[in-house]
Amino acid sequence: MRNLTVTFAVLVCLGLAMPVLAQNPSQQGGGMAMKKYEVDEFVAKVDADKDGSMTKGEWKEAGLVETPFNMCDSSKNGELTASEFAACDLPEAMDTNEDDILTVSEMIEFDKKMMSAPKKMYAATSPYVEGGPTGMDFIKLFDADNDGKVTHTEWENKRPSTVFKDKHWPEYNKNMDEYITADEAPQKP
Repeated sequence: MRNLTVTFAVLVCLGLAMPVLAQNPSQQGGGMAMKKYEVDEFVAKVDADKDGSMTKGEWKEAGLVETPFNMCDSSKNGELTASEFAACDLPEAMDTNEDDILTVSEMIEFDKKMMSAPKKMYAATSPYVEGGPTGMDFIKLFDADNDGKVTHTEWENKRPSTVFKDKHWPEYNKNMDEYITADEAPQKP
């Protein structure tokens, strides 16, 4: 399952460079536009025990990959509430009918497209950028919530206005988890 999660994460990140999926091509630095969705229908379908939150087990049972669950589970307690999910930024390209409502079938279709997308592999080497911040200065540049690590959303929100605008998430997220941490931040050569 970890391989599937890593594969999905890599594909989502690779999708950032795919103009086919870029919903806002004028956005500086390209990239995939992110947005918040109405998720009531989604939660109702996935929440099998109807307790108001989705567990990883329920999520997987619905045929979904783990990466979005992990990205959106802000409390990191293994349960994704409707409010956590509604507050989460997900790729705009998931909303195939553009009604601002995310359904399970739309997410599954998006996953399939990402799996079949041309793959360009990036080596996670935390490349140094001349004149760019390193170590904790790199983290501070992107870390909007000051928790000492950089989420994918924080990265995408800030990256276009930095010297890292042409860099990609997998180049810095060495362990392909949900964060770039100080040990993954670029260091001077």
